[in-house]
Amino acid sequence: MNKLILLLVDGLRADTARDYLGYVQALNEAGRAHWSSLRCELPSLSRPLYATVLNGRTPLDHGILGNSQAGQRCGSTVFDDLAAAGRTSAIAAYHWVFELLAGTVFDPLQHRETALPQLNVAGARWYWEDDYPDSHLLADAEALRHAHEPDFLLVHPMGLDLAGHRHGGESSGYSMAARKLDMVLAQALPRWHAAGY
Repeated sequence: MNKLILLLVDGLRADTARDYLGYVQALNEAGRAHWSSLRCELPSLSRPLYATVLNGRTPLDHGILGNSQAGQRCGSTVFDDLAAAGRTSAIAAYHWVFELLAGTVFDPLQHRETALPQLNVAGARWYWEDDYPDSHLLADAEALRHAHEPDFLLVHPMGLDLAGHRHGGESSGYSMAARKLDMVLAQALPRWHAAGY
């Protein structure tokens, strides 16, 4: 049975990935990874694009067109498909992903570790502060992987997005955020590969 971890790095430019994710680039050069560039759908805003990743449809088709559509479900998603196939999932992601899947407004005091059993999501950890460290989120993801051994694990760090907004995409702060993520990936990816992901 194939297992997959989808690492959705918010705000990571392709050129920054190639220049500053040295561990990931080493995997590529060793033939253990593959680089490709994608063009994003429009509008290029976070919530509409999260919905597109989750359900495969364009923002014009799924109807999530802005970042202010809190609590609106984005329609059927990959999690619905996985649940229908009897596969389990886990999620470590920003709270907007919770809202797109659950169709309700996120409450941090109630929903921090809310699983979505109707979607066969066995475990989840949601963050709501934009400056939640990527290193902590990957540790959350690793804890979920150990606890639930899901067939599919969605991991959504946004340190690069925050660094880009704060410092600009050409800044040393942005490139340093990419380097920090790469250091954490150098710890996590070998474990994930060894576990069959």
